[in-house]
Amino acid sequence: MVVQVGITEKNEKKISAVEMRSLRTMCGVPRKDKCRNSDVRGRCGLKKDVLTRVVIGMLRWFGHLERMNGSRLTTQNYRANVCDEKVAKGRPKKSYADHIGDILKKGQILSFRNRRACIKILMDVSENSGKYRAEKNESLKKDGGTTSANREESSESRVRTALENDKIDSKYGFDRVRDTKERTGYLINMHTAEILDEDKRLVAAMDYYFIEMDGSRFKISLTFQPYFFILARDECEQEVIQYLSKKFAGVINKINIIEKEDLDLLNHLSGSKQRYIKLSFMSQTDLMKVRKEILTAVNKNKEREKKDAIYAEMLTNTLTNAAAIEHAKKTTDHLENILDMREHDVPYHVRVSIDMQIFCGTWYTVKSCGMEVPIFTKRDDILERPDPIVLAFDIETTKLPLKFPDSQTDQIMMISYMIDGQGYLITNREIISIDVEDFEYTPKPEFEGWVKRDSYLPVGSQGLKAVAKAKLRYDPVELDPEDMCRMAAEQPQVLSNYSVSDAVATYYLYMKYVHPFIFALCTIIPLEPDEVLRKGSGTLCESLLMVQAFHANIVFPNKQIEELNKLTSDGHVLETETYVGGHVEALESGKLLVVSKRERVNSRNTTLDDVRQPRSSGYHDNRGPHAGVFRADIKCKFRIAPQAVEKLIETTEKTMKHAIEVEEGIPLELVTNFDEVCTEIKTKLQHMHDHPRRDENPLIYHLDVGAMYPNIILTNRLQPSAMVNASICAVCDYNKPGAKCQRHMEWMWRGEFLPATRSEYQRIQQQLETEKFPPLHPGGPSRAFHNLPKEEQAAYEKKRLADYCKVAYKKTKVTRTEIRTTTVCQKENSFYVDTVRAFRDRRYEYKALNKQAKAKVTEAIASGDAAEIKSAKSREVLYDSLQLAHKCILNSFYGYVMRRGARWHSMEMAGIVCYTGANIIMKAREIIEQVGRPLELDTDGIWCILPSSFPETVTVRTLHQKKKKINISYPNAVLNAMVKDHFTNDQYFELMDPIEKKYEQRAENSIFFEVDGPYLAMVLPASKEEGKKLKKRYAVFNFDGSLAELKGFEVKRRGELQLIKIFQSSVFEAFLKGHDLETCYGAVAKVADYWLDVLYSKGSNMPDSELFELISENRSMSKKLEDYGGQKSTSISTAKRLAEFLGDQMVKDAGLACRFIISKKPDGAPVTERAIPLAIFQSPPAVKRHHLRRWLKDNTIDDDIDIRDVLDWNYYIERLSGAIQKIITIPAAMQGLNNPVPRVQYPDWLHKKMLAKTDKFKTRKITDMFAAKAKEVKGSDDDGGGEAEDNEVIKPGGSANGNSMVTDVDIEDIGKEKTDVTVPIRPIVHTVKRKRDTSPDQKISATSWKEALGLPPPFGNTKEDRLKWILFQKKKWAWQLEQKGLRKHNKKGRIDDTIDITAIRNTVPANTLGGFIKRAQRSLLNTPWQIIQVTETSEPGLFKLWALVGAELHQIKLTVPRIFYVNQRVCRSTDSGQYWKKCNRILPRGHPVIHLYQYSVPEQIYREYQEQLKGELTTPEIEGIYETQMSLEFRALVQLGCICTVEKDEARNIENEIGSGAKIGSWISIRTQKRIVGGTGFKVESESSSKPRVEPEPKLNVGLGSASLELD
Repeated sequence: MVVQVGITEKNEKKISAVEMRSLRTMCGVPRKDKCRNSDVRGRCGLKKDVLTRVVIGMLRWFGHLERMNGSRLTTQNYRANVCDEKVAKGRPKKSYADHIGDILKKGQILSFRNRRACIKILMDVSENSGKYRAEKNESLKKDGGTTSANREESSESRVRTALENDKIDSKYGFDRVRDTKERTGYLINMHTAEILDEDKRLVAAMDYYFIEMDGSRFKISLTFQPYFFILARDECEQEVIQYLSKKFAGVINKINIIEKEDLDLLNHLSGSKQRYIKLSFMSQTDLMKVRKEILTAVNKNKEREKKDAIYAEMLTNTLTNAAAIEHAKKTTDHLENILDMREHDVPYHVRVSIDMQIFCGTWYTVKSCGMEVPIFTKRDDILERPDPIVLAFDIETTKLPLKFPDSQTDQIMMISYMIDGQGYLITNREIISIDVEDFEYTPKPEFEGWVKRDSYLPVGSQGLKAVAKAKLRYDPVELDPEDMCRMAAEQPQVLSNYSVSDAVATYYLYMKYVHPFIFALCTIIPLEPDEVLRKGSGTLCESLLMVQAFHANIVFPNKQIEELNKLTSDGHVLETETYVGGHVEALESGKLLVVSKRERVNSRNTTLDDVRQPRSSGYHDNRGPHAGVFRADIKCKFRIAPQAVEKLIETTEKTMKHAIEVEEGIPLELVTNFDEVCTEIKTKLQHMHDHPRRDENPLIYHLDVGAMYPNIILTNRLQPSAMVNASICAVCDYNKPGAKCQRHMEWMWRGEFLPATRSEYQRIQQQLETEKFPPLHPGGPSRAFHNLPKEEQAAYEKKRLADYCKVAYKKTKVTRTEIRTTTVCQKENSFYVDTVRAFRDRRYEYKALNKQAKAKVTEAIASGDAAEIKSAKSREVLYDSLQLAHKCILNSFYGYVMRRGARWHSMEMAGIVCYTGANIIMKAREIIEQVGRPLELDTDGIWCILPSSFPETVTVRTLHQKKKKINISYPNAVLNAMVKDHFTNDQYFELMDPIEKKYEQRAENSIFFEVDGPYLAMVLPASKEEGKKLKKRYAVFNFDGSLAELKGFEVKRRGELQLIKIFQSSVFEAFLKGHDLETCYGAVAKVADYWLDVLYSKGSNMPDSELFELISENRSMSKKLEDYGGQKSTSISTAKRLAEFLGDQMVKDAGLACRFIISKKPDGAPVTERAIPLAIFQSPPAVKRHHLRRWLKDNTIDDDIDIRDVLDWNYYIERLSGAIQKIITIPAAMQGLNNPVPRVQYPDWLHKKMLAKTDKFKTRKITDMFAAKAKEVKGSDDDGGGEAEDNEVIKPGGSANGNSMVTDVDIEDIGKEKTDVTVPIRPIVHTVKRKRDTSPDQKISATSWKEALGLPPPFGNTKEDRLKWILFQKKKWAWQLEQKGLRKHNKKGRIDDTIDITAIRNTVPANTLGGFIKRAQRSLLNTPWQIIQVTETSEPGLFKLWALVGAELHQIKLTVPRIFYVNQRVCRSTDSGQYWKKCNRILPRGHPVIHLYQYSVPEQIYREYQEQLKGELTTPEIEGIYETQMSLEFRALVQLGCICTVEKDEARNIENEIGSGAKIGSWISIRTQKRIVGGTGFKVESESSSKPRVEPEPKLNVGLGSASLELD
């Protein structure tokens, strides 16, 4: 019978006290001597106290019971009383097993075996198809690296583990095969194991788990000896082998020498191989023991090799004879002769899978041969996969408010699980209020789930939603986690539905997406399915490369180790270095911003890419900012470059030939309509050439490069080992004059380094050498710098250097970007490239098979055969998952080479791939800009719009047997032809004869564009900040209205306001409405206005719960509150306030869920201090009132406060307005439309641009008024040749008759007229003298124009006749004007043709008084006024203005109105009135513009109503009145400036009135010469003493645009 012993904590203290009292008495050491208990115990020769010895005795007996034969009575009694936890009546509550468990939990013993045996009933099986994964001892986790934890397991323990694993596997039906029967099964898993061989030794093995056709299961073990390679010094191999054989006798099982191809070996292309020593072991334990010791020696040897110069070794070889060297090699420690170690870190299961070519997810025929290695035969003929048993579950637990569940305190409420399509629900009736009856949960017909209440738990004892919506196409049940505990008691049925929905979603997501994909990858990756699921793509890619390298007999390189404190070429310590990625940003400011900013011209010849077209006003710049909505049914404006179209026309045949022969693989001789297709394309292109400015519907395309990075690798033969330098090429046998195997390629390097120089760095190192550093363990000795680990040394150096730079250079980081050129060997071993090519081709093969499988599914459904339908769908899933798996790996080959710790690591290769890809996209963009408009640029593609008249898809008919008719996309063909011209590798070498090492050079290019589209619409948002670019944000729609792609919007972002998510979800569909841009934006504006109305109305029509969901924000704190220190954020403020009313225990851990709203009080506080926890509104009224008064600093808050009175509605309106600006208002402005949502104003920078755009007084650029004109050279009239005809233009270097004449021009004669182009150049001495003005030629006077010019020609009916008639009339008018004496002459006597003849039609004699007055009036109209002084008069608003006009001084009366601005909260019914007009201005101190009106009132009226105006300022409808205190004098000076003129239009009107005899009393506006002033409302009267004053009728002219000028 087993005695149950129990010692309470109180008794333990008493026993310890009695023990120490007895020991002190025996030793004669009283307590007053202050001697430690441990010292007293040491004097008595005791290492442990009495309690520890009791515990050890208990555990010793426990181990004896565990090892005892199970048939013995003692064991049976022990099992009954201990393992079943039965306690006899009257016995202590704690059983023997409880005490043993407590001892183990306290870490008093480190034996993992005993604890597992004690809690055997609670064993956990990790998965139903694999081996038992033993739980690590908790004490190991606590001690973390103690000597006991790292001890080698005994053989007995390893045997016990192996037996227990077999027992667990047998429970799940995987019994080990021991017969020789041949079986066919599907390999679903594999695990590392150990088995006993014939000699009863534990040897390493792999357990493989199979499922047969009929669903039965079996397990088979394969023994395999683990190994690794070492590299010994030359001629020391045998010595090293003998040394290792003796040193590790009985541990190393086998040693042999093999030859491997080492890509790091110099001149390895000549066929030389590296000799490695292969060390094989019986078990992994033996391998680990030897590897640890050898690895330490190798690392020391490598450090020594770095310090010893190569010249020292050469000197030794020269001065010492061979005998002495041989003697030295024999007498030295042979561990120093081991130079390298390879493949020592390959996991055992990966090693076996690679060497034996055994992969999960594959069918095998297996035959066991007793103790021999079983025979595996791969069965590629079996395609269908077996149906495994899959379990999916979901657990609901209790939790504290706003906290994540805690496994130590919270209880399980409910467990729902699905297995084989059947659902079950387990409930905890301590928490669930009622029994949950059986129910059915079927979200969709294809996702069935019956749920049965299976059992109850013993007494005492989210991302998924979004994926289910996207992939399973149904909305799962969603609940607030804070409501679950309440629902367990009040609504258990609802909680059950929620739990079951998670289990169902998990089950079907795994079955439909995860399971096929994982096992498809397993067929090519030597990893377990669980590892394939959890490992990153870089690890998977490396595992695959290891497979290919092994079969190519290439030794694996070691993992990359980062160099500590690496220096730049000029001696700076590098912080980081990398390559510049190939990301291409969005188009925003008229340019393409590419990471690689350098454009290289490969040829001096003019190509399509070199053609540029000057900008023209009125039409969109194809490279301009593109934001807004682009739809295939709404016209867009295009500006086509005619030169680019000419180039396309010239190369049409070449482009189509490349598309047919290269892309489609059809000989041109088999094409029957090649000329017709080319003619059709040229016709469309010619029409575009003739009409370059086009307004037509666009074609929305996505032009992307198919598998761009892998194809760049294949085209340029890029691989890490091919990145060579001059020293590597110097020793290569192929490095001969004229060798073309070296391909030089550019890439962009970017590094961040410390500004300190090399000498400063070395001085800091010397300083550190003299210092002492903290001990490794508390209480230990201080350490010298050279005793620190290398990583710690580097950290100290960098920190000290950074502190120095902060003081000396005022900065700690310098960034440098530079173009570098790397040589790529084109003859390098192509295993890496061949691997990429094989995967690309295999993926294309699986894509084709998948297409066929889909067709088979359609046929099977039509036939109605259920078995055939199931088989067809199974094949479709198989091929689809296979092509997806290959795509995943294919896209990882590029990124893997820059992965930290990669075996095949190369920053140069990654940089070349990215730089080349960026150049491809840049070249494609240049073409699109000239024939269309690029919208968005991605890493490997372009979103663009092309004119609908651009050649699209053409049909080519052939005599080919399989391709009678092919469709070719012309835009795609153009881009592919560009890629062929610029990115073809003409230096590609392929190894034809591996024995003779013969290569064949050829051209290679596998980079091709692919066309996706056309699409119905594309929506591009804009940034709220000027000059900032939004990249990878767009929405694209198919022609059926479905969303094809959505990137970057807040609707896909966590933590965003639900209001904004809902708004964006509904607004995108509205972009498809309307028939033009205006109606489209009108439909979109309705959606925006709806949600703005919700906020402006303060959610008056919705319940509080819905309002909370709409505007509350939910954030999770990743750290503890105390870890944030003095940081400020809304989440931190929320957490602090939660702690105030829920207790400090709420914020002591990480993971706190902060759900809050933003309040409008305290006034003036930042947003971070106005975050209010939402939980406060669910608290008792007294608590809510107390805390809200404190947080809001408002003592008027009572118990029935409404949340609507607390919220900062302006904050939420601003948040929503920001989203509306980015999606609607700013893009609409960029597309030339007015603001569709007037309540959401433009940003300040855009508002200024819109004002400048609509300003009628804006100064036009000279380039808008004039254009460059080609120079005309008149032909020589020598030898009676006469002048060239009027329409004939002789270009420079030519003559009128077409004969070319090229002459050189002296540099001093450039710009002068040429009198005789045939005269040879002679030196001319130029003099510069003051010349007199020449008089105009005297002509014979005539009495009439008929006498001077003759009779006019007839008007005629042709264009030429009418042109001659017009020219004659011009000459007649000029003659008449000259006769009137009003023709102006310049200094050189030339006629000024700019004078307006019509303005002088009503001239009067100059010698009369009327003529004098009118000339004076015209001088006021045509001459600038120089303002001398502005003085105020006694009349309100009237000023005297003194202005110098020409040579005369004028006094002018100036009436200045009072202009001020009123910001109203209520909009007026109309936008303008007699004295006011609606406007838009930026208000001071950031006040929001609601409804702003400009008032322009006479000063007299303003003063009458001034008091009433001040009263209106206090009314609630008025937000504020601005600029009422600005003086009239200041406003006059601001508006007029120092120089002003009369506008030309007004001057022309006044002169017309003067000509008709009208008075000069018209109102005209004033414009400054420095800037345009629109509408000042000023009234000006001239009072010059030199002329009488003409009084006009008095007017009152107030308001914008009514600036007035009254002249006498």
